[in-house]
Amino acid sequence: MLADDPDPATTKVLEAAAGDKSWIVRAAALEALARRGDPSALDTVELYLLDEKDVVRYTAAASALRLMRSKEAKSEARKLRQREMK
Repeated sequence: MLADDPDPATTKVLEAAAGDKSWIVRAAALEALARRGDPSALDTVELYLLDEKDVVRYTAAASALRLMRSKEAKSEARKLRQREMK
């Protein structure tokens, strides 16, 4: 549910949850961060690429890829808007 919360502060809450002692909470938080599509969470997600639990590492990798795509898409959209303004 937090993945769909429009409040930008939710990203910080999910980033904190990614550090939880429970691997299930860590994996869920990373997945929610990816679904939010906020590239500012990429640094946090990348921290868990070396997690002790396989499922958390795999979720972090998939989340990082999704956030990188989101970052690229936003960058391309920004460039397109700039070209249209000229």
